[in-house]
Amino acid sequence: MTNKNSKLPCVVLTGGKSSRMGEDKAMLPFKKEKTIFSYLYDQLDGVFENIFVSCKQNNAYKYDKYKLIVDNQDIYSPLVALDSIVEFFIRKDIEKFFVVPVDTPLATANIYNRFIYDCTNAEITIAKTQRTTHNLFGIFDVSINDKIKILLSKNQHKIKKLIDISQTKEIYFTNEIYFTNINSKEDYLKLK
Repeated sequence: MTNKNSKLPCVVLTGGKSSRMGEDKAMLPFKKEKTIFSYLYDQLDGVFENIFVSCKQNNAYKYDKYKLIVDNQDIYSPLVALDSIVEFFIRKDIEKFFVVPVDTPLATANIYNRFIYDCTNAEITIAKTQRTTHNLFGIFDVSINDKIKILLSKNQHKIKKLIDISQTKEIYFTNEIYFTNINSKEDYLKLK
């Protein structure tokens, strides 16, 4: 199941605080690649024609070789990042985009391609495994723009709230390992 160079743009979320890790997760050495970010980017590069990096302004220099979507807000929130991303793609007249957090680097081309092939008219299409729903791993439609604005105006920053009020499709996967999230030093050392 290969879909080399999908026209669907992909965005790597890198703007988190990494508070549990204590340092920038994206720049940690990983596998035989230089960093977690570069490992993930290489995985995505075989599938997506256009890959963007979502980051805070103070980290933009780390990704200066890549296409950037800079989040200028002071608040560290996935919903704030998603707001910047949606606004960016509205300006580019692009309806849908794929999002993957930098700390979830183990998905394969087959996982990404399954999303692309199973993409429907849902506003949000996300991964689900037996243990959890992966709210920031999937395809988002810019039609969620107003919903994001409403949530942010109420100081609500949970992606789950957005998912609850949007037309959402879940794609079920049986193998949890592809969606392993690197949050702590322990998580990192297990996968390194």
